[in-house]
Amino acid sequence: MLDSLEADRALVANFDAQIFDLEAQISALRLTISELSAAKGPAEQRLKAFKYPVLTLPNEIITEIFLQYLPPYPDAPSLVGLHSPIHLTHICGQWREIALTTPILWRAVDLTRFGGTPSMEGAIRFAEMRWERSAPYPLSIHAYDYDINHWFPIFAAAFPHRARWQHLELNAELTNDADMSLRNALEEPMPLLRTLKLSLLRLHPPFSELLTLRNEDVPLLHSVALDNCGIQSLILPWAQLTSLTLTAAVHSGRCVPILLQATRLVSLTLDLVFPYLEDDVPENLSVAELTLPRLERLFFFKSSDADMDFFELLNTPALRCLTLPESMLGWPSSETTYIGTLKAFMSKCRSTLEELRILSPTIPEHTYRDAFPLIPSIIYS
Repeated sequence: MLDSLEADRALVANFDAQIFDLEAQISALRLTISELSAAKGPAEQRLKAFKYPVLTLPNEIITEIFLQYLPPYPDAPSLVGLHSPIHLTHICGQWREIALTTPILWRAVDLTRFGGTPSMEGAIRFAEMRWERSAPYPLSIHAYDYDINHWFPIFAAAFPHRARWQHLELNAELTNDADMSLRNALEEPMPLLRTLKLSLLRLHPPFSELLTLRNEDVPLLHSVALDNCGIQSLILPWAQLTSLTLTAAVHSGRCVPILLQATRLVSLTLDLVFPYLEDDVPENLSVAELTLPRLERLFFFKSSDADMDFFELLNTPALRCLTLPESMLGWPSSETTYIGTLKAFMSKCRSTLEELRILSPTIPEHTYRDAFPLIPSIIYS
């Protein structure tokens, strides 16, 4: 029994010795920690005092950086994803707050690019947030998918904000239901609308009644781009337009009544098909009746008999820039024919061209330069 007690006393003494050693080490470590903390203090204060330059920029500068990240307005970024303003909210808390409280960042949207959203309902919620965050700025709305079912429910969420629509660019394949949907979208006044671009595929007859937008509906509208189906579906206040694009095989005969009204045009782009049909051309039409006194830029991007006939009807005394396929200058194909047609056109119009762009040329470039030495810029494309 005594031997056992003696052994326990020795064991306790050993433990006490180890504890003493450890406490001594702990005291030394605490002293080291204290010394390191004291040494760390000045460096830590210097770091806290340092302001990273990007975080000291005024909010106005950060906003401008954000605007440069997005496509230039009225081009539209995607609804969500890498090129969306939503992406800017993922960088840091300070920048998130700036992005969420800067309406101008949210004013343009491409409704057909919403990858990453789980459903149409999710895309609609994102769109509704965009419309709300962008107030009071005008809106630029784009939809490039011809299947209207892929984007129209998102577009419908913008109807309460129709008074802010400024730029609309829509593609659609028009079925009977889609006709009605598009009519509902466009039939109400759009007081800020400046640009309207419609590319329509139609598998059914046109609207039972043409959709008419009057001057009082779209008082600021000045730039329009339509295809053949669009011309058959809409009546617009042509007289107030300054820019008009008619593409995708627009029938030449349908252009004449429009251009007779569109006398304020400054820019005209045409892609025509088919020669005039007798029923399509106004009676007693002459060159003088198709004068566009303010037109400065004229673009033809394809060559057809319709283009040739139409070109001869135009009188554009203010024309500065002309783009056209060389083959549009007449038949037979020869330097004499091409140069003669251009000289006749310029003589009739009495315009002073500053730029002539020839598409798909076949004769040497110097031929045009020699024939038209007063045109500063002659471009072969």
